[in-house]
Amino acid sequence: MRVKMKSTGAHRDVSPDVAEDLIANGLATSVKAEVAKPVPNLKFVATPGPIQGDFEYPPAVHHKCEACGTNGVTSSWKGTAHETRVFHCGITERVPSGVTEDYLRLFLKWKSKSKRKDGMDLRPPVTEKVSAAEEKRVKTAEEVAMSVKQELQSKINGMTVQQNPPAPKQSGLKSAVLADIKARTIVERK
Repeated sequence: MRVKMKSTGAHRDVSPDVAEDLIANGLATSVKAEVAKPVPNLKFVATPGPIQGDFEYPPAVHHKCEACGTNGVTSSWKGTAHETRVFHCGITERVPSGVTEDYLRLFLKWKSKSKRKDGMDLRPPVTEKVSAAEEKRVKTAEEVAMSVKQELQSKINGMTVQQNPPAPKQSGLKSAVLADIKARTIVERK
């Protein structure tokens, strides 16, 4: 434990029990260890965009602070990544002018390579394959009810229900079920 001697003003490291005795006798005071606050050290760099096949993505601005560990990448299809503000170590910083110049130079070079110059979406088309299950659209409850209603209506229009006279009573469960089925026979309309 660190203490400050009252007689000399010197700081000394002593064991906790000795420090308690010195403080109790009024010979020293306790000194709290000061934690050094990290100095913000944010670094920016402009890099060309990654290349995928024959397509090159726009350039990006990378940032990293070694003091607090904040890091990230900002890229823009419009050329505005250099306007990024980064909050770290309790402060906000903008991209320095040297990195801004590098980024704008890279962006203009990238944009001159692109086929579209009218400011439209420059991203490559999505070419991922969609499975058959994903292709099917999920129906809402109302759509399901409407399709069931239409299906039943078409069956009713194509068929007619004919009531048969009740069959004579037979013994057993099987005969009762057969009689019930015969009473409700559905015959297709011709």
